[in-house]
Amino acid sequence: MEKKGMIAELWPIDAFLSRGAEADLYKTKFLGEDAVLKLRIKKDYRNDLLDRAIRTRRTSREVAVLNRAKRAGLRVPFVRYVDAENCLFVMEYLNGTLLRKALINGEVEWRDIAARMGEDIALIHDVGVVHGDLTTSNVMIADGDLAYFDFGLGEISMEVEKRAVDLELLYRVMHSTHPEIEKGFFRIFTDEYVNTLDRGFEVVKRYRSIRRMGRYVPREKRKKP
Repeated sequence: MEKKGMIAELWPIDAFLSRGAEADLYKTKFLGEDAVLKLRIKKDYRNDLLDRAIRTRRTSREVAVLNRAKRAGLRVPFVRYVDAENCLFVMEYLNGTLLRKALINGEVEWRDIAARMGEDIALIHDVGVVHGDLTTSNVMIADGDLAYFDFGLGEISMEVEKRAVDLELLYRVMHSTHPEIEKGFFRIFTDEYVNTLDRGFEVVKRYRSIRRMGRYVPREKRKKP
């Protein structure tokens, strides 16, 4: 299952969509409907057995994260088929506009988006889902709703620290890509987040602490007094 040709034997690949750091995305069909196949790619620098174990584990984890986020009420791609052994799964094809583009072009009311995102992220954090790469390039406006995708770095955790890193990642992309609305957006976002999530203030407090550090340093690498 490592080569495109082998994928094509089992799946009607319509198009190659994109390549990320860990996976390739293909447009395909599932039961006659448009879908996306995500295949975690082999890393040649890793031992073969270790590589397969890592990719299998991460595939299973991403599917678990997507399913839990879905149950919490978040609009995420519906997982249609899983083959963790071969490091792939098939999910719903989302058709819409990237939030990044919509904000840059002024196609949406950013205040409404900020409030909705604050509520959405609080909902998934409440059930232990951490996105891991929360940026406006991983959110789409589909059928008038916000849809979230690319949970490849996501995990299931109730740690305040990991939730705070989600907020910090979003803040950084707002600061660099949408600076004209950054302050207002994040004020509304955090207000809604705190109003929705129990102990949300603790997460926001930790996020602000990380932000004051200038950049995020993993906890295990911080100097101890």
